[in-house]
Amino acid sequence: MSKEKIRQLVSKRFADFTGLGNGRKAYPNLKDPAVPTTGQWAKLKIDFVGRKATSIGQEPCTRRSGVIVIDVFEHLDAGTANLSKLTDALEDWFDNYQIENLWCGIASTEDALPNNAYYASIVYIPFEYDEN
Repeated sequence: MSKEKIRQLVSKRFADFTGLGNGRKAYPNLKDPAVPTTGQWAKLKIDFVGRKATSIGQEPCTRRSGVIVIDVFEHLDAGTANLSKLTDALEDWFDNYQIENLWCGIASTEDALPNNAYYASIVYIPFEYDEN
């Protein structure tokens, strides 16, 4: 499975998440949508981290690992309750998700320090997939 195939599968899973409108989602390889004046928005990133041989037979089987990163934002004047609900829902949506040779692990969330305009929270979902 190629990196591009992983990007397609993860992007589709993110697009199918109904807890946030698609106009509020940013994807790899696409222009970011405008920041909404109210409510939350999110940005998807996929980081490929490692590679290892998992078996050797006629040909070696290699497995790659990485992390899906979803940055979630909320305006400062809105508080963090809805931000927490959204990140919880995203964790649940991606936890232990499997499709084809892509396996997602247990998601976790980290709150980032607010900047001058937004609260931010980051959802991390580790994944592995077989290359061949």
